[in-house]
Amino acid sequence: MGKDTELLWSKYDDINDLIAELDDVLERLQRKDLSVLPEIAAMFAPTASLQEISLSNGWGEAFLYYSGRVDDLLLD
Repeated sequence: MGKDTELLWSKYDDINDLIAELDDVLERLQRKDLSVLPEIAAMFAPTASLQEISLSNGWGEAFLYYSGRVDDLLLD
């Protein structure tokens, strides 16, 4: 992800908004705050912002891989 990342179909105004949300989620996971798990599930949901960003920027296959991993972890 860089400054030229296309965010048109996402909820983010700019790349800094996306990075801030990802940093927050990672920090909460590091603190073992499991209340973040529904937010992570929503982030990786079909047609959510991360999927839209992935498709707009040519990394849709990577998104599918990681969303599958997230589903496997959350459904275990």
